[in-house]
Amino acid sequence: MACAIAAAGVVGYCVSMCLPRKKLVNVRRIGDRLGRPIVASCWSDILKLFSGDNPRIFFPNGDEILVSDRTREFFKLLPPQQTLYIAPNGEDFNPIEVLERLDEEQIQSASEQYNRLVDACFDKCVPQFADWKDKGNEGVSEYIRFCVSKYMEVSKHASSAFNNASGNL
Repeated sequence: MACAIAAAGVVGYCVSMCLPRKKLVNVRRIGDRLGRPIVASCWSDILKLFSGDNPRIFFPNGDEILVSDRTREFFKLLPPQQTLYIAPNGEDFNPIEVLERLDEEQIQSASEQYNRLVDACFDKCVPQFADWKDKGNEGVSEYIRFCVSKYMEVSKHASSAFNNASGNL
């Protein structure tokens, strides 16, 4: 009933069953490193994000969503937070580049996690310099030797634990 009123020209009221459900979609322009999360209710919301002459939409695996497939039903089937790639001017899409970029991001993330782990362990294991200050120059060199050996020890243990954990994934 409400949809019939909306179709008859009364603006501003329609039941939620008539409108497509909005989804969070992560859209990346081909060649961009970062995507743009948007809330979209249809394909035109996605296509409006990047202007171009011949827009093409791809899944991350390289499959193209053809113009004939861009229906409301197909949009409803997209999982939440689906990543889509857009080529606004009809560019080709190479999924290998995406996989390489994902590998780089995962390696960077693992490296940052490892460094944070080593820093946290080092901060907890090494005493403050104030405890060594009263020994003079000998205390400073002894403190430096202690810090270096402790850092190497912590780094070694963290590395083996980190490698064992990532090997079990």
